[in-house]
Order: sequence, then structure tokens, then C-alpha cells
Amino acid sequence: MMVRKQELNEFYTRDTSGKLHLNVKSVLFGGYDPEETGRVVEEINTYYRDIIVGLIAQVTQKEEEISRLKAKYHE
Repeated sequence: MMVRKQELNEFYTRDTSGKLHLNVKSVLFGGYDPEETGRVVEEINTYYRDIIVGLIAQVTQKEEEISRLKAKYHE
């Protein structure tokens, strides 16, 4: 089963002044539900971690490619 990757804008919105608002349930007196907030923060963390890990993998691959080309050039 393929899991749909969530987009970052599903986790938060910005109002007209640019203030960030998490897309989580609120509780009495207008605060965020702590459990839901924790879940959303983990989702955001995973989103950025996956991007960073992907970029590191791309850099590693490019560095290996550059090394092979340099070695080939110096043969």
C-alpha cells in the first residue's frame, strides 16, 4: 500500500499578517491540544528530515561522480 506524502501546508497556515497557526485541534480557552500538537510537530520534523536526508544523498552521489570523473581524467 502506498502512503501519500503530506504537504507542509497541511500542517500550518499563515494569517494575513504572516503569523503562523498550526492546523491542530484547539482545547478549552483557545490553546492547542498537546497530543495533537506533538503529532503535528513530529510530522513537520519528519518532512524536513526527509528533505535533508535526500539532499545529503544527492550531494554524496554528486561527490562520488566528481571523484570518478577526476580519476578518469587523470588516467
